[in-house]
Amino acid sequence: QTAPEETALVLIEPILGEGGYVVPEPRFLQGLQQICRRHGILLAADEVQAGYGRTGKMFACEHFGLTPD
Repeated sequence: QTAPEETALVLIEPILGEGGYVVPEPRFLQGLQQICRRHGILLAADEVQAGYGRTGKMFACEHFGLTPD
């Protein structure tokens, strides 16, 4: 655990690919984005496996209403 003021970035994989395709609840990612914005923490999305149209949208984040920094 770290304090918010000691955290610069949260890196997520919107749809987990290596552990067998795991899709999170949309409210989980939306809540994570709210926490990051509240504390001034950058939110980055690793879209290597799920991006570029592989999920039906250009980026997997679009399925969740997520806008990474």
